[in-house]
Amino acid sequence: MHGLDPANLDRFQTVDEAFVKSIPARVSSSITESTLHGCPPDEIERIATYLITEKGLNTYIKCNPTLLGYEFARKTLDSLGYDYIQFDDHHFLEDLQWADALPMLRRLQKLCGERGLEFGVKITNTFPVDVAANELPSEEMYMSGRALYPLSLSLASMLAKEFGGRLRISYSGGADAFSIRGLFEAGIWPITMATTVLKPGGYQRFSQIGQLLMDVPKDRWSGVSLDKAAALVEAIPGGTHWTKPVKPIPSRKTDKKVPLLDCFQAPCRSGCPIEQDIPAYLMAVNAGRYKEALEIITRRNPLPFITGTICSHRCQDKCMRNAYDESVYIRAQKLKAAQGGFDALLPRMRAGSPVTGKRAAVVGGGPGGMSAAFFLARAGVEVTLFEAKDALGGIVRHVIPAFRISHEAIDNDVKLMESMGVKVQLNTPVFDVNALLQNYTHVILATGAWQHGSAGLEYGEEMNVISFLERAKKAPEALKLGENVVVIGGGNTDMDAARAAMRIPGVKKVSLVYRRTKRYMPAD
Repeated sequence: MHGLDPANLDRFQTVDEAFVKSIPARVSSSITESTLHGCPPDEIERIATYLITEKGLNTYIKCNPTLLGYEFARKTLDSLGYDYIQFDDHHFLEDLQWADALPMLRRLQKLCGERGLEFGVKITNTFPVDVAANELPSEEMYMSGRALYPLSLSLASMLAKEFGGRLRISYSGGADAFSIRGLFEAGIWPITMATTVLKPGGYQRFSQIGQLLMDVPKDRWSGVSLDKAAALVEAIPGGTHWTKPVKPIPSRKTDKKVPLLDCFQAPCRSGCPIEQDIPAYLMAVNAGRYKEALEIITRRNPLPFITGTICSHRCQDKCMRNAYDESVYIRAQKLKAAQGGFDALLPRMRAGSPVTGKRAAVVGGGPGGMSAAFFLARAGVEVTLFEAKDALGGIVRHVIPAFRISHEAIDNDVKLMESMGVKVQLNTPVFDVNALLQNYTHVILATGAWQHGSAGLEYGEEMNVISFLERAKKAPEALKLGENVVVIGGGNTDMDAARAAMRIPGVKKVSLVYRRTKRYMPAD
């Protein structure tokens, strides 16, 4: 009111009073009645009857998954991988029962019909479960989102069948972009959503949902399609979106402290051990600018072909798309950039201005040695790389099976390194570092992880996996493994060993033995 002439104050007060008086006492023509927490059926019906007969409101009754029964709910969640969600049967026994709900809903539907009002149910009023991992400072919390969707939709389909499709169903409980279209086409609407917009993307998800519904007919509600509703339920077990992954998804939170003034950082980049500028090269690849994308990659990563094929892609674990459907295939996009930009970028690769007084020897021609040589040469240091074997690539070339990565891909990364002027001496094992220091100012040891581990068997002979894979890649016909092979372990190397063993002549069966469950296997 600053600057207002006191003489006009009464006029503003009069306008405010008139505005308030113009607001109708009846702000809505419909209402939804909740039924949770053990409210008796007769009380639910009395409240609804009052709202219908005395207030003339279109009335919806909230129906909960407890109507499905404890056994149904427990079996459904367990089958979809939500066995860790804990609850007992007390809500199922205390809340509205199926046998009481059906006749009550029919009476209320008839009552509304006689008065020209709409009647329906709201599914669902979420689902109470136990606080089992200190998620909240309480003993009970409400489940929502995609775990609730199978229960909500099952209840909707069952009620639709009981009423021949003539019961209106207002829907919530896990609706999102993956289900919204099917729900509308089945006649299950209006639909409300909350959980989906609490995830990465937020309210922008409504834009995607709106696009999916642009051509949905705007006709008046004509009933629920029993066939379409049933088909939605039947599709749940085969749909990965509603099934909990066998392996837990790694935390997408950044491992570093968020800066005070710059709170935005792409989690994928922080998940990468060398913090590549992933968003930048993804945008370049998406625009078809492969040379530019490969330039961005090679600023920090001199092995785009190797890492674009077999890197452990920790960046994808951090991708925020995991909270929606699945991560962006970052590693595949890196390989796409490498393949698309290699021929254009290679002739333009140059070493840095020469640094006087420094000569470096790198011992070991695997990924570590090649990377060290690349960066040193790019910085202008004269570099010689010594490799004991007849080709560069280390474990990647000599051990990892060819069905995982081709020699051509490894050769391309070697060419990128050599474009920096690195001198390479193959078939040259190094036994004396001091001898190298006679001619070089610096020596980098990058001899790899060739030392053998052991399974610790109490008896019998074991074959080291690195030795096996190396022999299987070089001369598989020379291996005599017998018909049955056991691979001990559950990591990526063990998967390589199992697949390689199946290709060895004479092998008929390969078994993987791991000390824990599949859920905790470290293999991708």
